[in-house]
Amino acid sequence: MSQGLQKAAGARLRTILEAMTKNKIIAVLFGALFTAIVQSSGATTVMVVSFVNAGIMSLSQSVGIIFGANIGTTITSQLVAFNLTGVAPLILFAGAVLLMFGKRPMIKKVGEVILGFGALFLGISMMKDIRRLYQYHGAEHKCINCIEKGRPLTVRNVMRSSRIHKRCGTSFLFFVMFVSIILFFFIRVDNPALKLAARILLIPVIAGISYEIIRLVGRSDNIFVQIISAPGMLLQRLTTKEPDESMVEVAIKSVEAVFDWKGYLVEHFGYELTESRIEEDVSSSDKEG
Repeated sequence: MSQGLQKAAGARLRTILEAMTKNKIIAVLFGALFTAIVQSSGATTVMVVSFVNAGIMSLSQSVGIIFGANIGTTITSQLVAFNLTGVAPLILFAGAVLLMFGKRPMIKKVGEVILGFGALFLGISMMKDIRRLYQYHGAEHKCINCIEKGRPLTVRNVMRSSRIHKRCGTSFLFFVMFVSIILFFFIRVDNPALKLAARILLIPVIAGISYEIIRLVGRSDNIFVQIISAPGMLLQRLTTKEPDESMVEVAIKSVEAVFDWKGYLVEHFGYELTESRIEEDVSSSDKEG
């Protein structure tokens, strides 16, 4: 690696590095800027060590850059701590303007850096929103599992129910993918137009087979069903999170708006739901807790 760097770098890179590290303050600023661009002090350090090992840079020259790399990491962490997610779209817009309309290469590079920071903050905000969405997804599953276990739809009963459900849309999508792979493995067409037509025409077939599989999964609990439903259940551990009680209350209201769960309990479990029954169930849950 050292010999390769020596051959590839030549005298020009050595001259540039000497100019950038001649002044210690400039070397520190260069290390901080480079780390902010690549978003990794480790990558900066590895590159500097490689240069020193190849004889392109001296040990004294590398100290300032590595020190600056640590400062760059600290600056990046502090910017993230400022919680600039609210202004992330403005940062993205500013970076895009500089990148698209900047006439000088340096301005375009600055635009790329600003665009990267904006994308970072936007990604952080989206991660928070996605997690909240997954929590509501888990709350919905908990409500359905609570009803299907024959329990009154109360916050406490829902909270102690599982967030994983066999008939979830996530499992359905997995079955769609699995059935598609099987069908298209046997149905092969070389003509691009016919291939596209086959894909479109087989969409109802794939959806129908997947629907029947997920119905089977909901009705049975034998070994075969457990095996074929396992991948979808594992995926649900990614697409659902444990909700809080306020989310469960929203989920309960949503279920009550579209489904008569009290009538379901009467039909499938044979008992009328009264206020005393609900209070009794809640008190028994408290004792179990």
